[in-house]
Amino acid sequence: MNNARDCAHNALELGDLDAKLLLPGRGEGIVAGPAVTCGDSPLGGHPPLQQHALQGGVKRAFLHLENIVGAALNVFGYLVTVQLAADRKGFKDEKVEGAWRDLIAAAIRFQFLVDDRLHVRRHAIDRLCQLRSAGNWLSNAADERIGFRSAVPMISLATRREFLYTLLSASIGSTLPAQQHEKSDAKRPEFKPVQDRIIQAIARGEATGVVVAVVHGGRIVWEEGFGWANREAGLKVTPRTPFSLASITKPFTTTTLMTLVAEDKVSLDHSANEYLGNGRIKGSNGNPDAATVRRLGAHVSGLPVMFEGFDRHEARLALSPDALLGEYGSLAYPPGSCYEYGNIGFAALAAIAERLTGMDLGTLMTRRVLAPLGLHDSFFDTNTARLASGAARYDPSGKAIPFYTTSTPASGELYASAHDLARFAMFNMKTHVPGQTQILNEQWIDELHKPVFVGPSGVATTFGWFTGRLKSGTAILFKSGGQPGVATMLYMIPSERLACLVLTNRSDGRNLASGVCDQVLVSYLPEWQPPGETSGPSTSPFVVTANFKGRWQGTLMNGGAKMQVGLNIESSDTATLTLGNQPAERITGMQAEGLAFTGVSTGLIDSAEAMRTGAKTLKIKLIPHEGKLVGRVLATAGDPNIKNVMLPYVLTLNPA
Repeated sequence: MNNARDCAHNALELGDLDAKLLLPGRGEGIVAGPAVTCGDSPLGGHPPLQQHALQGGVKRAFLHLENIVGAALNVFGYLVTVQLAADRKGFKDEKVEGAWRDLIAAAIRFQFLVDDRLHVRRHAIDRLCQLRSAGNWLSNAADERIGFRSAVPMISLATRREFLYTLLSASIGSTLPAQQHEKSDAKRPEFKPVQDRIIQAIARGEATGVVVAVVHGGRIVWEEGFGWANREAGLKVTPRTPFSLASITKPFTTTTLMTLVAEDKVSLDHSANEYLGNGRIKGSNGNPDAATVRRLGAHVSGLPVMFEGFDRHEARLALSPDALLGEYGSLAYPPGSCYEYGNIGFAALAAIAERLTGMDLGTLMTRRVLAPLGLHDSFFDTNTARLASGAARYDPSGKAIPFYTTSTPASGELYASAHDLARFAMFNMKTHVPGQTQILNEQWIDELHKPVFVGPSGVATTFGWFTGRLKSGTAILFKSGGQPGVATMLYMIPSERLACLVLTNRSDGRNLASGVCDQVLVSYLPEWQPPGETSGPSTSPFVVTANFKGRWQGTLMNGGAKMQVGLNIESSDTATLTLGNQPAERITGMQAEGLAFTGVSTGLIDSAEAMRTGAKTLKIKLIPHEGKLVGRVLATAGDPNIKNVMLPYVLTLNPA
């Protein structure tokens, strides 16, 4: 087995011959190059490689291409069999394992030998021949050494086809050119290392589907999809595949609201309660009328964080925006006093829009933003007929997550393709794009990007976005998204007319999305350093002060709950929380976030939804305000990679 690794590496080498399978141009058939022979390989004399014209178009070309790729299936069948036999016999050999890894990587990388016009070069065919030869060698060597044919049955063709198809066709399908107004160039050399990074992540099982788009100089210079949009349905990622955006939905929601502002139907700096109906912002922890429309979209309205997912059978439990405000619309903090990333504010924005127009937010967004900007791949997930065209969502193990909706659709339920999101970025950078109707003039676009709350790091919230600066002072506009089965990232540098975005359909895709953006942007801007997406203070060990020390008592409310609460902060590392008649529970993980005290406890809140979901882990955040402690407790449960809940309950505590 000593030469196994060498065979694997030989399989990765590229030749430079030029036989091609050409995609027809204006009406001619597909013209094939000379026949390719490779010993006894099925590639030898393969009809698509003979000198003749094939009738049909892209679809027929893919059928023949699939047959060519199918010739590589044997190597993986051999390797799977070797692996099974090795496991059965307890045989361990790093050479075999290394060859296995390298040959899988070779198959994944085969995508880059098929360009965006379906040119299959001779060196691609040579590689497949080399793959098969290496596989034959490995299987023969294994046969001699461990007698695998008697150990396990040969893997079926269907199994081998499923295995390689998962690896290969997920990549090859994504190289078809998307219909687009801007022509991108995925073969520019600066993108090759990024392509390799994504392919390697997929090969290692660290990603399922990924799509990238880069805008520069007023055009899309690169957009490309990798891997599976929906592995179970055989749907591959392309630049036109709609992905769940999660919180990148928020700028679309605020853009929709801004069209109403431009028509003088809403004022950003007026109280949101002027425009709300029965579901209003309320509470004694601050002045509800100070919760302005602008603050709702900038995470400083005083409303707490919230997230809850609903499976299809739970969808009836989701509340309307108006009803949600009735249950959870109480202030945790005085408006404008502190940053807390919050989805309830976006539910309030949806309630305002729906009350003013009589349309649900999805319909309104489509009419006022998506359609006029030519974002034809994009849809709100209330348009259930289009869900099948979108990317499925996967957990970190690669297992599909059943479709779900959330408690606050306006904060995270838009689907959009990378192509559409790139066009939306160009709109935000004030680039005129063919086919886009001007929905807002530059004055209102500037209002979307105007800083609202500047955090200690210099990162500021805006009406839907975050903004920061590089060391040179260059402004950055950005937003990310993350929830079960979703990790997305978008950066814009308007002065450079530069943007990069990455969409993934995995819960654990955040590092990959951020890393890819960083790798692209530093190639344009050597000074690039990604800002953190928070305007809150950093955490530090809690040191007790007179503002916190001692016994406190008061009430916990929201979601139908109204409970007596006791808090005892004895020292910098000792504190307890008491809910109603339940025993006092210790508070752990005590930290300071600027002026706030944070910690984690446990208990059962007397709320129907907390009891239904089993949300017993309690995350506390309190700030001093007028001699009291005010804030919230988040009742949490579940796995944030698969399905989770964060229910907010408001605390008002007085000295005991």
